[in-house]
Amino acid sequence: MKLTTKRSSLQLFVAILCSLVWLAAGTTSPASAKASAAAPDRGICCAPQPEPHQKGKKDGRPEQFKKDLQAFITKEAGLTAEEAQRFFPVFFEMKEKLHSLERQNHRALRKAAQSGNEKDCQRALDNQNRLNLKACKMEQQYTQRLVRIVGAKKYAKVLEAEHKFGRKMFHRMAGKKRPRK
Repeated sequence: MKLTTKRSSLQLFVAILCSLVWLAAGTTSPASAKASAAAPDRGICCAPQPEPHQKGKKDGRPEQFKKDLQAFITKEAGLTAEEAQRFFPVFFEMKEKLHSLERQNHRALRKAAQSGNEKDCQRALDNQNRLNLKACKMEQQYTQRLVRIVGAKKYAKVLEAEHKFGRKMFHRMAGKKRPRK
C-alpha cells in the first residue's frame, strides 16, 4: 500500500511539474524575453511572435510545445510513426483532463485561503483530496489504455522521456546552459 501511495504521489508530482512547464511555455518571463531577444534560435519554441494587430491572441507556443514534446518523446521512447499517431491523441487528452482537475483544485484552494474561514478551508482540503483521488483513478485508466497502444516497456520509456523533457525545459527556463547529469 505504501509503495502505491508513494508512486501515486510521485506521478502526481510529475504531472504537476509538467503542467507548470506547460503553462510556463505559454507565457514569457523577463529572463526568457531577454534570452530570446539576444539569441532567438536558442529557445525550444520556434513560433513566430504575434503581430501588433493580433494582441490578445495566442502566439502558438503551447502548440509548438506540444509538437516539441511529441517529437522528443517519439525519439527517446523509440515510438514508430503508427504508434505515435495512435498514442499522442490519448496521451494529450489525459494531460488536458489532469490539468483541468489541477486548475479546479488550485482555484478552490486559493479562494478558500483568501476567505480565511476555517470551514471553507476544510471544505477546500476535502475537495483537494477528492480531486487527487479522481486524478489518480483517471491516470490509472489512461495508463491502461496507453499500455495497450504501445506496451508497458515503451510507456515506461515515454514517462522517462517526459520527465527528461520537463527537466530540460525547466533548466532552459531557469537560464542554465546544461542540466546536471
